[in-house]
Amino acid sequence: MTNPVNHDSPDLSANRAVAAAAPLLFGVHFLGELVSLLGPLAGLWWALRHGRFILFVAWAVVSVVYVYPLTQLMLIGLLIRCCPKPHSGVQRTTADAVTYFILAGLSRGVTTMNCAFWLSCLPYPAHWFYRLAGGRIHPSVFIAFPNVLPDPWNVEIGRGCILGQGAIVAGHIHVQGRTFVAKTRLGTDVLVGANAIISGGVQVGDGARVNPNSFLPPGTRVPPGEVWGGTPARRCETPSPTESNEKEIE
Repeated sequence: MTNPVNHDSPDLSANRAVAAAAPLLFGVHFLGELVSLLGPLAGLWWALRHGRFILFVAWAVVSVVYVYPLTQLMLIGLLIRCCPKPHSGVQRTTADAVTYFILAGLSRGVTTMNCAFWLSCLPYPAHWFYRLAGGRIHPSVFIAFPNVLPDPWNVEIGRGCILGQGAIVAGHIHVQGRTFVAKTRLGTDVLVGANAIISGGVQVGDGARVNPNSFLPPGTRVPPGEVWGGTPARRCETPSPTESNEKEIE
């Protein structure tokens, strides 16, 4: 028989998550630093053998700036993929809580390490990381910042979506001291405005728009093409394209 877990505030839960994942994050750092060290050493051996010191310097820079953070990124993605996932619903048992904390700590580690830069500047290697982590994120999705997706393994996002600065698209939510986990799905061409929050279990249809600073509670269903906003979010009454054109002409 398992004992129920009393979760703390989101901030304290985040700290516990990082603490639970700390050994794995330390191992990833160590492996990344080992690869970053072996790369320049191999370049130094090659340069001394062939007398190409300038190429050695270039290779050392590439190893530190590119190889090292990408190695960390892919190793963490692989760890997230291999870790057991928490069950859907409220995390009531100690085993579910520990599983969630470790996964959340690994994802939080990605957004705080220097490798996070590569998640926000280019579709690749961000797409590789999300695929390794178990997420179904289309390569064309624009993600303004890495912490938009705190748990990518529990999120599905279709082609052409835009996730604004400060937005959060999560597969969980903290409610009254407990953590609720559920799959979140966004269709194609969905626009999530800045600082909007989409919680676990939300489904957003194709072409829908979530206004900035909005909050979609767990289980919300946004039909295709609609505009939602507010806290909690509700359907916004928007004029038809014909009415909009007429007003613009006037």
